[in-house]
Amino acid sequence: MYYDESHHSTALEFIDAISLSRSEFYLQGKYHWMFRGQPSVSGLVPTAWREHALEDFNEGKSPETYEQLVELEMRVAAQFFRLADARGLALPEDTQTLRREIWSQERPLGHSSWPERHWWSLLALARHHGLPARLLDWTWNPHVAAYFAASGAYKALQDGKAEPTDRFEVYALSVETCHANLQRSLLGLQPLPGSIVLVTAPAAGNENLRAQEGVFTLLIPKQSTENPIPRMSVDKYVRGLSGIVSTTLLHRFTIEAKHAWQLMDRLGCEGVSASSVWPGYGGVAREVRESAEDGLGSL
Repeated sequence: MYYDESHHSTALEFIDAISLSRSEFYLQGKYHWMFRGQPSVSGLVPTAWREHALEDFNEGKSPETYEQLVELEMRVAAQFFRLADARGLALPEDTQTLRREIWSQERPLGHSSWPERHWWSLLALARHHGLPARLLDWTWNPHVAAYFAASGAYKALQDGKAEPTDRFEVYALSVETCHANLQRSLLGLQPLPGSIVLVTAPAAGNENLRAQEGVFTLLIPKQSTENPIPRMSVDKYVRGLSGIVSTTLLHRFTIEAKHAWQLMDRLGCEGVSASSVWPGYGGVAREVRESAEDGLGSL
């Protein structure tokens, strides 16, 4: 089975299901599975490809062609680089090749190979600080993924934007998914339209990435003139592998939002909380606020 999903009724059951040390799915150990937590049930779509995601960077307009999409993505990443560089901040894999392309006005836009490898670490850094990119955030730590899902669901409940019976989710993606087209090639089969690439970035100098054990996936789309903005997601890609692979590549775990705080409390016992995933005083203050919201802030 290439895809599996399960629905859980208690926080402890949920933690047991995703745990690397307790679940039968993860006997391979760490770095064979990536995890992503989401505060609501939704697909695994990169931020830059979501509806309206780039309008704030383009005078309120969405890109109409693939070339415009790439131009906008490059523009956001390039501005991030220039400003960070001007403020004396270290940038990962800083090369003259990257600098030339960022400052050059002659580079053709909409190139089918975008983003080239020397852009990946910059895109990862920008994405980890909230800017839209076609990279999708994951973590090697399932408890970190669960924290992000639970804390987001808990906030939505507090703000009246979710119901107690709404569900939030954690996905687990096998690294083997990134080798699907290679395996098809070895079997003499035609490659699938598009592909998934595993992207890592230097943790040195990126405290958030290091604390969250971050990793990324990059979707390589099959370009279409009918749909200039790629209609592609990680979960849809994996579903397209039906009949091609015999092992489970993607797990999806869900639980109702009313269990969000209990799950956060359990994760705190495992050492995963706001102050651990957001290094520095900001994370500490966030954890104090979360505790106070649940009436647990007194000493």
